[in-house]
Amino acid sequence: LRFSTFSKFHVDGASEYRFDALPLGEWEVRLEPTPHLPPWREMSVRARPGGAPVELLCLDADTPPETYGVVRIVDASTNAPIAFAGVMCYVGKRRIGFASSDQDGVVHMGPFLPGAPVGLMVRAEDGRGRLVELEWPSDPEPEVLEIALRPGWCTLIEVAQPDPRGPSGKPLAGVRVRVDERDYGFTDRHGQLSVELPAKPKSVRFEMAGFRMQHSGFDEETGALGEQSTHPHWVVLEPDR
Repeated sequence: LRFSTFSKFHVDGASEYRFDALPLGEWEVRLEPTPHLPPWREMSVRARPGGAPVELLCLDADTPPETYGVVRIVDASTNAPIAFAGVMCYVGKRRIGFASSDQDGVVHMGPFLPGAPVGLMVRAEDGRGRLVELEWPSDPEPEVLEIALRPGWCTLIEVAQPDPRGPSGKPLAGVRVRVDERDYGFTDRHGQLSVELPAKPKSVRFEMAGFRMQHSGFDEETGALGEQSTHPHWVVLEPDR
């Protein structure tokens, strides 16, 4: 369904999606895991032909109200705000949202369950970055969290293999990452590896027996970095047939 054109509405506190370009037939509606929100009664429902509504119910009756937060990105030496820095949010090592800082370096994040462990990958346009782990406060109006960036180059690398069951792919652990032709480390069980360097590298390569590159923000042959991005770096390796 993610490839279809859809319209979104809010009806009686619920979110309603209408898919406008689906051919007639039987479809499966599936939710990606949402660890930052209350559990769902069902994660997938089969939609029968004929256009009957499909309902996926969020079990939020006994959970505390959702909370939001504010982050401010600043330069560590001058305390000046950093505009257009990217902030990718993770809960349970899963990406749940991306936002960019405004001219004042401010980013509004959420919703989350109070007390949820949250990871933030912050990257400025010049490659400076920082990976922050925190527990999201339960205060409905929390103080602004200030994140200071120092000179250097930082990213979070995520490696996955194609998975027809979801758009994010299946995390690939044990991938060797070589930075400027030197071993840097291996991806963990979530397919992730944080990289922090004093300067932007010339090349980043990935090695995994039985796999080859399908898609990456790095050149397949040389490992050279592509255009600068404020996102983390995502890599897809596919089985080498």
